[in-house]
Amino acid sequence: MKKFIIVGMMGLAVTMAAAMAEDVTVSVNVAAPETVTLQGTVVVETDEAGEVACVKIQVSDEQMVAVALDETGKKLAELKGQKVEVVGEKDGEELEVKSFKALPQAS
Repeated sequence: MKKFIIVGMMGLAVTMAAAMAEDVTVSVNVAAPETVTLQGTVVVETDEAGEVACVKIQVSDEQMVAVALDETGKKLAELKGQKVEVVGEKDGEELEVKSFKALPQAS
């Protein structure tokens, strides 16, 4: 255990020394957002004042996809409880909706 702590401290010291050097180059690889098309039911949660607090697409019984609450996400909330097809960019956990359309309701 002591060896693990010592090795960890040495690694931290080397990292800190490198960060303090004048000619440090840091590169970060950021994945581009993934364009996806989903079909599911619009789920909306509101706050105490009745304002939209959260919009999700229920894709299956086990899967919900969070929607960004931008202008398009708020328009999507108007279709609460309806089945929709959504096209958007998924960057991390949230879907930024680019377009959506209501699907015919099953009878």
